[in-house]
Amino acid sequence: ALANLRVLSLRGCNRMAAGPVPAWLNALTKLTGLSLSPNYTGSIPDLSALRDLEWFGLSDNTGLDPGPIPGWLSGLSKLRSLNLAFCNRTSDIPDLSAATGLQTLDLLGNQQMAAGPVPAWLAGNPNLVDVELGWTNRTGDIPDMSAATGLQVLDVDFKPGMTPGPIPAWLAGRPSLVRRSLSNTNRTGDIPDLSASTHMQTLGLGQNPGLTPGPFPGWIAQMVDLESLDFMKANRT
Repeated sequence: ALANLRVLSLRGCNRMAAGPVPAWLNALTKLTGLSLSPNYTGSIPDLSALRDLEWFGLSDNTGLDPGPIPGWLSGLSKLRSLNLAFCNRTSDIPDLSAATGLQTLDLLGNQQMAAGPVPAWLAGNPNLVDVELGWTNRTGDIPDMSAATGLQVLDVDFKPGMTPGPIPAWLAGRPSLVRRSLSNTNRTGDIPDLSASTHMQTLGLGQNPGLTPGPFPGWIAQMVDLESLDFMKANRT
């Protein structure tokens, strides 16, 4: 049954009874898209047979048992979108470099994740559009993702364990960016000119007291689409 099913999306089915993620999903080997509602409990089963999976979403399943990000995701070379935000993941981020077409990586809000760096393999992916790693215990520095010329969202908020360092210079001159959140990430030095991001909607640099004291950048006034601006405790004068 359902042997030819290619897409299964149950997002928004919030009245479904709580229960485990069905293990029989692994038999639906033609699936290219799988997104499940926030009513699941237990652990994430082995879905490694879904080799054609392009997008996988389990976000907001806070009832899942704490556990690692599944290692079998590393074998899904066709993966373009992975959304495991707010679903009790505890391990470090597995190597997803085989998924060369990966555009979205959203692990936001998994505060119990093992401490570790923002993955270096992200630097080699030119297709990235959305990278959300806020509240995930990242350490080290922010890798150079300048190869991702279409990057729209970079959220690495609230990583006080990150190595002190400047706001990456490669973030300047990127018109595609609409959301950039680097609050509480041990940023130092000057704020670079980000005026090229003319459609910026969210800019977060708050709680970075190591930034060089200085005025609010004049180019902020040019960002007519700006909806959220966080400069709290960012040494503005």
